[in-house]
Amino acid sequence: MNRDLKIAIENTTDKAKNKEIKQRGTTKRQFNALFGFNKEAQSECSSYGKEIEQLDPIEGQLKNLHDAQIEIWNGSLDEQKVIDLMRMEKVVSREILRSGITRPEKITLESGIVGVFKRANNDHSVKGRYNAEIAAYEIDKLLELRMVPLTIEREIANEKGSFEKGSFQLWVDNLITPTKPSGKLPDDIRFFDLLISNPDRLYDCNCGLLSKKPKKYVLYDNARAFYLPNQDEMPLWPQRLPLPSPSILEKAQQINMEMLNQIQSLPPEQKQSFLERRDVLIKAIEDQSRSKGCRSLLSKCWS
Repeated sequence: MNRDLKIAIENTTDKAKNKEIKQRGTTKRQFNALFGFNKEAQSECSSYGKEIEQLDPIEGQLKNLHDAQIEIWNGSLDEQKVIDLMRMEKVVSREILRSGITRPEKITLESGIVGVFKRANNDHSVKGRYNAEIAAYEIDKLLELRMVPLTIEREIANEKGSFEKGSFQLWVDNLITPTKPSGKLPDDIRFFDLLISNPDRLYDCNCGLLSKKPKKYVLYDNARAFYLPNQDEMPLWPQRLPLPSPSILEKAQQINMEMLNQIQSLPPEQKQSFLERRDVLIKAIEDQSRSKGCRSLLSKCWS
């Protein structure tokens, strides 16, 4: 998106323009796109304005999108429409969260969308990287796990007015902290963390329960995922390896390099490492399964 256009969309609040917007029946973003900017910006956003029309029913009802992620999971809100808003809407408030070594910020947008923004400038080789947050969400989608909140890359202005890129993940409110130790989380979660090489949840839960009946987990703060360089350093989990549900296992086995190449936030070397780690992990689970007398990974040999 053109930088002039982005600044214009975030900063236009003139009363006269608002009056014109009302008379023309257009949204503020459409008006900003079509008037007062260079031809490149106008052309670039005229098509975007048509897409925004699809969002008007939501905005016209003054629908507060504070719980956007829950509504996406429930199927009552289109994910792509939320992505468009997350990328383009004006920031109306922010606060630096005390927890988190990468200095995450809680950001609220015009529509009520709330998310956590982690700046690329705060990346650390050990403490975490913003692009790992995005990649973890993309792997969650491939597995159809539906536990990692929607996460995109976006630029947000810092205190000096300069735009900085980072990960922007939807906030999920009112989570219940699990009472069980991290090592006893459901097998699908433990399998996912081993798959993406995320040791963080072993020591710090970084998850919450959205509901207890049925249990719905939310996995946030995946900045340390894709960290370990090779299989010899795969984090060890206590007692046993996880046995994922058949659907998650099948989706994991289907992931190939072509799919991973669609994940731009995942470095090339980590894509190959992911596939190697997946194969080693599934073989280790198969060996463990056979040692317990299981005929296949689709048979539960333990509770």
